[in-house]
Amino acid sequence: MTAAATFSIPGYDIGEKIGEGGFAKVFLAEQTSLQRNVALKIVAPELVSDQEFCDRFIKEGRIIAKLSEHPNIITIHDIGCHDSCYYMSMEYVAGGTLSEKIRAGEVDTPAAYLREIAKALAEAHRMSFIHRDIKPANILFKADGTPVLTDFGIAKSLTGATQLTQAGFAVGTPDYMSPEQAMSKPLDGRSDLYSLGVVFYEMLTGEKPFVGEDAFSVAVKHINEPPPPLPTAQAHFQPILDRLLAKSPDDRYQDAEALIADLDRVAPPGSEGKDAVSETQSGRERSRKPLWIGTGVVAALAVSISTVIALAPDQMTRPDKTVPVQPAVSDEISDEDAQAALLDKFSPRVRRLLETAMLHQEFGRLTDPPGSNACEAYRLVLESDPDNELANKAVKEIGCP
Repeated sequence: MTAAATFSIPGYDIGEKIGEGGFAKVFLAEQTSLQRNVALKIVAPELVSDQEFCDRFIKEGRIIAKLSEHPNIITIHDIGCHDSCYYMSMEYVAGGTLSEKIRAGEVDTPAAYLREIAKALAEAHRMSFIHRDIKPANILFKADGTPVLTDFGIAKSLTGATQLTQAGFAVGTPDYMSPEQAMSKPLDGRSDLYSLGVVFYEMLTGEKPFVGEDAFSVAVKHINEPPPPLPTAQAHFQPILDRLLAKSPDDRYQDAEALIADLDRVAPPGSEGKDAVSETQSGRERSRKPLWIGTGVVAALAVSISTVIALAPDQMTRPDKTVPVQPAVSDEISDEDAQAALLDKFSPRVRRLLETAMLHQEFGRLTDPPGSNACEAYRLVLESDPDNELANKAVKEIGCP
């Protein structure tokens, strides 16, 4: 059954479904007035009753409209609502996704692709937006091979409170999340650059740098582990990769322009380059340092990670899917900056334990698995700080045994 059999939108002849995500489906359609193919994004019917979500959908279109003059960002043609059907008409890009190229082993110019998407991010960041879901599936190719960045559905404005996700939710794709994004800390453009570094590693090797049995274990590796070393043939990119994947944002490239400048030295436009960038060992060690100190904390996080993560029914569990993550403690600290300020007042040990507990809670690990869950981590906080207001409140809200 075609899409046209179940709904219609004036001005469009709707054909086959060509994509689907957690919030919307995408159809190939013809815009009849101009006789051109477009990609028509339709909000899932069950979400139409949520006016807040529909408002965010409209804002997504407006964000892309501001950015879409850039050659590496998807172009939006139209956005609207007809008979309670929210839709967005976008440029139809028929060259497939970067995910498909990686699976097929067809990424011949990873540095060129990295440069073009970095240009797109430079423009988005210049316009004060961070993408928050950089991954190969969100990088499409035009017929001439030009990569374009799409899906700004969870983008966030850096200049105000407007964001396309519900307040207090950290959203992204665990395989590509920066450490600070996994822990629901304040984000800026450097988080997008970390995610782009994960994509770059995947383009170079065909594999993700961090894999695990569930979304939680992947997040822990992003927070603590350095990326595997590149094969010898790609070793000249290692300094760039190390800086992109630095655990602390302060040790990364501070903007996309700095990344592009460094990349141009290693692999000038038109060439993938063969000359390695020299970097001191101390610099590389600094870029790889973990955010959490202490093997005890890391070991505690790793205990009993043996089954697929148990998220709420409306959440996806595969690390390569976009996962809505529940608020960590309460509405009072849903604002990222306020939460960071609250944590800063505790001792380093208590703060690390709270971050551990919150990470468990964000990924739905409330009381299971034994030895590695939010309730047990909050109990450890209370052993050190019995009056800790965050831990006491969370234990009550979760209903810890």
